[in-house]
Amino acid sequence: MSGDYLLRTSWPLGLLVTAIAFCGCGSRAAIKEAIKEQLAETKGTQVEVAKFSGNVTIDGQPPSVSPEHVLVLILYSALDAQPGHETLYHTTCDKDGRFEFTRYTKGDGVPPGSYTVLFDELIPRRGSQFIGADELKNLYNDPDNSPFHVEIAPLGKTDWEFNLEIAGKDPVATPASHANTRIMRR
Repeated sequence: MSGDYLLRTSWPLGLLVTAIAFCGCGSRAAIKEAIKEQLAETKGTQVEVAKFSGNVTIDGQPPSVSPEHVLVLILYSALDAQPGHETLYHTTCDKDGRFEFTRYTKGDGVPPGSYTVLFDELIPRRGSQFIGADELKNLYNDPDNSPFHVEIAPLGKTDWEFNLEIAGKDPVATPASHANTRIMRR
């Protein structure tokens, strides 16, 4: 794999939910009905999700990310996947390092399972696309070398903590073959 990961996202569904919420008709019942209708139209299925949120620090401090970049947290799973078709979910952290994953409704989470957690500091582009050199020195974007592995149980968890140690570490000059170097929507 060249490091160009293509994410599996249900962006039309997310767009629909966002539009409903924005229009003010965002009651839980209306959102659930809209999701049900969208899944029926696309012949999709709604999978079980579990909350996955928490906080990221860099060298024990809130992230200091330049205005042009965002800190992206990625869940990677190669379980039963053909090369190039790994499952990836991503979200961004706010200025305080807080993150939460959304699948159908804000903060609902991701499918339960085992994941390797990756981090990139990239430049946001259209929609949910991110590019550029990783400002975290390519230290946390390779699933083969990431020290962070999580088991997300069906009930989920909202107090995950990740500390990225960057200071004093040499950059990885050439990202490994599986390293995440950009995120593009499929």
